[in-house]
Amino acid sequence: MNTNKNIVPIILILSALCTLSNGETNPPQKDTTFYKNDPGNLLSNLRQTILIIPIHVVHEKFINNTQKSPPTPPSDSFFIEAANGLINFECSKYFKICSYVEGFKEISDSLSHFYNSRFSKLTEKDTNSAEISALMKKTAEKFNVDLILLPFSCDIEHITYQQKGWRDAPSYQRPIKYISKTRVHIQMWDRNGNLLYERIGKDKTNRPVLYSLFKKEEPKENEEIGAYARRFFAPPAIRSLSNSIVDAMMIHKDN
Repeated sequence: MNTNKNIVPIILILSALCTLSNGETNPPQKDTTFYKNDPGNLLSNLRQTILIIPIHVVHEKFINNTQKSPPTPPSDSFFIEAANGLINFECSKYFKICSYVEGFKEISDSLSHFYNSRFSKLTEKDTNSAEISALMKKTAEKFNVDLILLPFSCDIEHITYQQKGWRDAPSYQRPIKYISKTRVHIQMWDRNGNLLYERIGKDKTNRPVLYSLFKKEEPKENEEIGAYARRFFAPPAIRSLSNSIVDAMMIHKDN
């Protein structure tokens, strides 16, 4: 009796059963960082005018496992201003930015309306969309825009980290690393109050060697924030924030 002929079919059957089993027990994971529903291809029309709702708060977290005091990052207002500038800079590549300056004061005074009634397809806030939809429709009509961009959230982690050395002697101590991790969640709505797009951009940027010698805490005079953020010795949090916003604004990428 030739056992080899019997073994091969058995192996094939077992392999097929394993494949089916994996398909049932490990279904494809839903992408929780991206949502798009744009049947009219509004996001591909560069002639669209967009209103950008400003970020009103940046959530910061500080992690330090060393005995050394971490460097003091710029103020909250600096990051809020930088995030708003970077979003405007990136958004201008795709659309015409609304220039209704007179109405911006009213928007600034009523930011709580936009952030208290938030709705998202990517987070647990997936109910009661009628209120924010009506607000977006009303706002688009007031400003006569085709699209509205809402920065859903902006998070920055400042990490000061040092691995343990092989021994306690100073000569065996590992270098201290400074890392910035950012997460930016952006939404786009149309003038009829429909949510077209959501993406969560993420990034992690290390502080480069010799940063302390070349760092520039403020942009040069009249320097665009987008150009400043691309500088190698710009603050890591700004570089990371810029990368996250670029990632979140990849509106022509479908995954």
